[in-house]
Amino acid sequence: TQSTWGPDRIFDSMVLLSHEVVRRMAIGAVFKDNQKPINSMSFAFDGTMLVTASDDHSIHLYNARTAVEDKVVLCQDQGTSLIRFTHAQNTVITATNAPSSEHTIRYLSLYDNRYLRFFTGHTGRITSLAMSPIDDTFLSASLDHTVRFWDLRSSQCSSVLPCPKNYVISAFDPLGLIFAVVSSPQIIKLYDVRKAEAGPFDTFTLPEVKPAAEITGCKFSADGRHMVLTSRTGSIFLVDAFHGNLVHTWKVSWSGVTPLEASISPDAAYVSAGSHQGDITVWDKVSGETVATWSGHTQPTACVQWNPKLCSVAAACSQLSMWCLPPE
Repeated sequence: TQSTWGPDRIFDSMVLLSHEVVRRMAIGAVFKDNQKPINSMSFAFDGTMLVTASDDHSIHLYNARTAVEDKVVLCQDQGTSLIRFTHAQNTVITATNAPSSEHTIRYLSLYDNRYLRFFTGHTGRITSLAMSPIDDTFLSASLDHTVRFWDLRSSQCSSVLPCPKNYVISAFDPLGLIFAVVSSPQIIKLYDVRKAEAGPFDTFTLPEVKPAAEITGCKFSADGRHMVLTSRTGSIFLVDAFHGNLVHTWKVSWSGVTPLEASISPDAAYVSAGSHQGDITVWDKVSGETVATWSGHTQPTACVQWNPKLCSVAAACSQLSMWCLPPE
């Protein structure tokens, strides 16, 4: 670990974000623990821990407050991707990413490196995992053109939603009452968690989005008012989650294998994403203008996430960096 401001630096403040604050943020710590790119990461719901998964088949756990690595877990058998924290800080769900994998979702205890449960049923590569923000249920989407609803307490899938034959992703809203399914660049379907099998209660059409723009990521803002969609071509779309209209479109250079990720700040005011060159761009969610461009990575940076509780951002290529406000 290389810490810019010394080993005692603690990422523990949540300040009121502003353009000035965003422009002042800088790298506070860098971790060079991986031999290959980091393909996914997840903050704990309380923001105190960060977990990463890499193409080198390793999982790394970090204390997000002290910027210290806590544990390493090797997954040499099937690899690891799409890692997500559950509501316990020492357990995660993760998908396999080895070419010969059986498309299994694994429930893993990081405390003792033990699999607690396996979730099987998908017959194609898993494209998204989303943990409910309120309970132990989660969503998975796959190239087998289904979205599946699970509960950590059972290895049996509780419901299956068939989707059109496209790249499928899904995401929960911040209240855990609604989830979105994107199975076409131009169509978003919203489901009531309690009545998912009855079909979507609303469908949004985005005619401005080109059919060739394959959507590979979807997230809701913390206030539930917007969704941010990322595409394989580097186009990023901000969508009104209530009315379905396209609010902003941004473009970054992207040609990486790992799907590009965008992240909305905890106050729902800013949107951030990496790029093929490694730069991270921060946009004002209301005006759409570029607020800051953070430089520091020299490789394609797919993963960017705002800490949900602290004033910090994690970004990753094969290295992991933690961005925060420098000391006065």
